[in-house]
Amino acid sequence: SPRAGAFDEVKALQGRVVEELKKTPGCREAYVLADEATNQAGRLSMWDDAASAEHAAMRTETMALRSQIGLLTLDDGVESGFTI
Repeated sequence: SPRAGAFDEVKALQGRVVEELKKTPGCREAYVLADEATNQAGRLSMWDDAASAEHAAMRTETMALRSQIGLLTLDDGVESGFTI
């Protein structure tokens, strides 16, 4: 959850992460999910395979943006992944 007063900035940073993810081979789609009423902002991305997702997560640009998000959130920008 974004810290008080940081919702818009976190949402914008999530949007920048989504833009970076979409540039990465193997990304099928990526979206920002945000609801100001519940103070939640995150993203959902779908990948061809786990290796593509891991590669995207480790890109310098992506890591820098995720670090900024972590500083602006109460939960340090916790992320989860799962395979279906």
